[in-house]
Amino acid sequence: MNIIDVLEIEEGFREKAYLCSEGYATIGIGTKIHTDEGVDPSKFCFTVTREIAGLMLSEDVERVYTKLDSQMRGLSEDCKTVLVSMAYQMGVTGLLGFKNMWRALDTGNFAEAERQALDSKWAKQTPARAMRHASVLGGQSLDRVYTGLHNGG
Repeated sequence: MNIIDVLEIEEGFREKAYLCSEGYATIGIGTKIHTDEGVDPSKFCFTVTREIAGLMLSEDVERVYTKLDSQMRGLSEDCKTVLVSMAYQMGVTGLLGFKNMWRALDTGNFAEAERQALDSKWAKQTPARAMRHASVLGGQSLDRVYTGLHNGG
């Protein structure tokens, strides 16, 4: 299980543009295609294949990893994966706003990091995703948390 697998599960795939839960025109595997909220997705006259969506996602993920690299040093690959997924969903700035969660991660207090992730507007807006991600921050393995969800399971 890697970041691409997780984001494919969390974001799903759509070949045509749609409005995401925050009201932004989006396509593929959660790739925002306009910066203004509420732009009519039917105005976009193109579609993407799963392959193109995967390439777009890979580039987006690489940018997020680069921006978060120094903050994530010393964390497990599973923690890094969910942190990148969180940043992909809410933006790097949004993720960096989780000051108490980051403090807990920095001190190795993973149970507290899990609690802090769940004590957020993000957790109220996307509770199932937040529970999965927070449990990984708390120490569960990514593979265990996503068992049965991979490949539409």
